[in-house]
Amino acid sequence: MDDRRAKQALRLALLTPYESVGTRNESCSDTRSDDVEDADIVKHHTQTITAALNRYFKAQQESFPFGLIEQLLERLAESESAQDQEQENGLDEGSAHLMEEVEAVLVDWTEKERARSGSSLVEPLEAAATAGFLATFNRWMNRLGLDWKPTPGMMGDLRNWAKRQAARLLTLIDRTTRRHIVRIITKGLKGQHPVKRIVGEIREYLDRTMTHRAGMSASAEANNAFNHGAFDAHRLLGATFKQWVTRRDSSVCAICRDNEFQGPIPIGKPFLSGHQHPRAHLFCRCTLIYFGITPDSALHALNQTL
Repeated sequence: MDDRRAKQALRLALLTPYESVGTRNESCSDTRSDDVEDADIVKHHTQTITAALNRYFKAQQESFPFGLIEQLLERLAESESAQDQEQENGLDEGSAHLMEEVEAVLVDWTEKERARSGSSLVEPLEAAATAGFLATFNRWMNRLGLDWKPTPGMMGDLRNWAKRQAARLLTLIDRTTRRHIVRIITKGLKGQHPVKRIVGEIREYLDRTMTHRAGMSASAEANNAFNHGAFDAHRLLGATFKQWVTRRDSSVCAICRDNEFQGPIPIGKPFLSGHQHPRAHLFCRCTLIYFGITPDSALHALNQTL
């Protein structure tokens, strides 16, 4: 046995797991009742997060500065024509300056909309995280034979987490939106397309792709929020170690494989990917196993919250 595996075996031997449980999501392969229950919960919160994101995208569509963008594109087209379209080493100075103006308008548009309506995503994310906490907490109370009810104080950090997560998610979404629009503009200018056509392609992009993006992002965020709530509940109840578990098939990525290879690590330590819990990426299917929860550890932790 090599040194690394020997250390891992010793670490496992020193653990005192009363029982271990993973933060399961709808992509897990086993079919125990709690998996089915968790999948239904995640599905419900996927729908509420989808609705919130669709409202956000709709607000962006309605506030998009088409008139200003069209004016800037007209000036860009004129500048390109005057300078014999594109120079060998890139846009000429005048065109580059106008393109910077376009990008500044797009940044202003997304930041204003995020400030105006971005908070609408906080509540559904908090609700999904709370659901993960409650499902895990109540399951452990049943397993340990304890008659405790969760209090708001136990879940006090979930609201702040939801605020941070909403801001992070919308920032990433907006950055992707701006990049795609800039790509449409750049491609249109290079192809010498009429300004009306370029604006039409931007409008089509906003109309066609937003719902798809909302559903895809919502599914990932519902799983992430549920897992975060479950992680907080395990930590509260005295879990000492956690272990990343992949599906161990050909679709597992290198990031998650490295996390799994770490074996059990302390509950508060991030995995190699920097994550405290799944999901590590958009289509992550991984779970966690927790160690160290006993009746005594749970009672001690719960008494500390009084």
